[in-house]
Amino acid sequence: MLNATQIKEIVPQGGSLLLSFTVAEDGNLTVLIHPKFPDKDVKNADKENVKRIRENPVVISGTAEELDAGFMDFLNTVVAKKASFEEAVKTVDAEITTALAAIKTEGNKKVETARKTAPKSKTVAPAKADAQGTSGTDNETGEEKAETDETKTGAEAKVEAGPQSSLF
Repeated sequence: MLNATQIKEIVPQGGSLLLSFTVAEDGNLTVLIHPKFPDKDVKNADKENVKRIRENPVVISGTAEELDAGFMDFLNTVVAKKASFEEAVKTVDAEITTALAAIKTEGNKKVETARKTAPKSKTVAPAKADAQGTSGTDNETGEEKAETDETKTGAEAKVEAGPQSSLF
């Protein structure tokens, strides 16, 4: 039998307890149990799964005698488990929020330290390329550089120098 005093004790604070009873053609009773807790916004936990669990009621079926035997105990268990779930979501969400804030703070400190310790770089004028594709200016000083064998690729230097003899 439903006990109004017990039901009053298990209704979530600030929430509700929805019960729906249906009698099937075979005479069995189906009960939909849906405790609803105050809607807490989930910031960082898995919002979709939390929403799915919050919105799905518990459904039990049985003969009237079977439900009379343990309905109130079962109802207490369902509401207690849903309450435990809500507390776990609240705790996990708070822990994730705290961890993300700590990571952001640490990252900001590292960026600031890197900015303070980074060497100042000089702005260098872009070099103009000549017809052969080699640079006509020294990138560091901006002065024209003389073309020497050192500035040419190994193949270009060998072609201009002519064939070289080898002792081996």
